[in-house]
Amino acid sequence: GNTKFLAAAFQPGLTGLKVSPINTSTRITFVVGKNGSLSWSKLRSDANGGEPAESSPKPARAPLNIAGLGAPAKRVAPPPPIEEYDIMAVRAVVQKYIDTESVLMFRTSTCRFCDRVNQLFTEKVGTGHFRTVDVSDRPDMRAELAVISGRTSVPAVFIKGEFIGGANDGGMGGVVPLNGSGELDRLLTQAGVTLL
Repeated sequence: GNTKFLAAAFQPGLTGLKVSPINTSTRITFVVGKNGSLSWSKLRSDANGGEPAESSPKPARAPLNIAGLGAPAKRVAPPPPIEEYDIMAVRAVVQKYIDTESVLMFRTSTCRFCDRVNQLFTEKVGTGHFRTVDVSDRPDMRAELAVISGRTSVPAVFIKGEFIGGANDGGMGGVVPLNGSGELDRLLTQAGVTLL
């Protein structure tokens, strides 16, 4: 039940319990636990392993080497098990946030990369000029973010409807690198947001 339903939210073809990559550097694996619970993990195989190694927590085991992709991948903790949900209704909610908010960050409450981006936006534009949506307990929304942005990890930041990435990667390269290059200021100004 849930495995096929959840896999359908990710759109790529289902092969057993593994889903084809969303992009060339991502593989999502679904696991059905002994108690019947469904979880998933996202494994990145790019050279940097997603977020920079120096700020990533040390994995409990050695990084995986994904066959055919060559580079080690970092382990990503899966979100809570997902229940069946109305794909179109949840996707519409996520898309409405993206379409109506000038600066939007999907986040979880325990993510230090989310905290870093939140602090950067607070310093750059002030607290009332960007929106955060906590998806800690919303694996359905994270599944739809995967369809829309090609990734399930957070933060997932959008400016004027365009996915710019997470803290350090994805989309247009991530918030921190864009800030370092000055491009973030240009994107915010172009979106009509006043910088402090």
